[in-house]
Amino acid sequence: MLHGVIVVTVGMLRRSLRVFRFVAPQQRALCTEANLGALSTLAIVGRPNVGKSTLFNKLIGERRAIVHNTPGVTRDWQEGTCEIFGVPFRVTDTAGLQEEQPGDAIAATMAAVTERVVATADIVLMLIDGREGICSDDYRVAKWLRPLRRGRPVLLAASKCEGGAGEENMAEATRLGLGVAVPISAEHNEGLGDLARLISPHLKDVSEEDAANEITLAIVGQPNVGKSTLLNRLVQDERVIVGPTPGLTRESIAVNWRMEDGTAITLLDTAGLHRRAAIKDSRLELLSAWDTERSIANAQVVLLLTDVEVPMNRRDLATAGKVLEAGRPLLIGVNKADTLPPDWQRKWNVVKKTC
Repeated sequence: MLHGVIVVTVGMLRRSLRVFRFVAPQQRALCTEANLGALSTLAIVGRPNVGKSTLFNKLIGERRAIVHNTPGVTRDWQEGTCEIFGVPFRVTDTAGLQEEQPGDAIAATMAAVTERVVATADIVLMLIDGREGICSDDYRVAKWLRPLRRGRPVLLAASKCEGGAGEENMAEATRLGLGVAVPISAEHNEGLGDLARLISPHLKDVSEEDAANEITLAIVGQPNVGKSTLLNRLVQDERVIVGPTPGLTRESIAVNWRMEDGTAITLLDTAGLHRRAAIKDSRLELLSAWDTERSIANAQVVLLLTDVEVPMNRRDLATAGKVLEAGRPLLIGVNKADTLPPDWQRKWNVVKKTC
């Protein structure tokens, strides 16, 4: 028996969240964003594995984006807030851009999402690998970014330059046509002051407002139950990549959403939870599982999403147990109800009316 659980359908989620508007107001949400419309937005772009997620984590002051030496770990864009010289702004970590291979639908979607993020950013920071030097993908990204300088600043930084590494590649970086690259090492805290001085003249000076009443809702569940689809439906935007392939979401993605009554919600789309035996040999899968568990710990409300065609099993119960052990209110959402046979649809409608 799961005590303290509220069972909801997806369509009832908005009504359920109003109940928790003032749950744990003393806790700041993991991804609290205040005065969002007034803050400048910085988009970090570049080819895969140049250190974008490492820099993103350093700027926001927490390990939110998964960092791994496997190229392409970041598929959706991450967003957080940070400050430079007392001025708050939003920073976005994007998927790595590279030459698309024919038939690679996921890569094409990732590129389209990154292009949309850049189109709405106030500042663009292109990151290159200072140790490896310039490659064809860097030239391709720079060629795409150069025309954008007419409407916004496009800045250049070289990562992984700890201890003067990559100094011989700085001159070559000027051939990208984006100015002189600022050498940095986010992992070793080198060059970040120079980077701050590069960014700060382009920030809008605004003051943050108190966001203590904001709710953080983590959406958890097994792979391919529709977590990302639900998030996209709630925010009415193709915010995260969806598809029939299980495991598209690798890390928790924070998305800001405002309900009809004005309640500010931070939605956390999480990676699907696999069996421990299935992930014990994969460091990337272990990182994804740890990231999901961290999202549960930092959320104020957790929605466990299930598939109406698949009975709840030990993994779902184990996840529910973790949520309750963390002391978080637990909602259970049942997705894909439209796939039920007609007689079950009638029973389902009765359930919705009585809840």
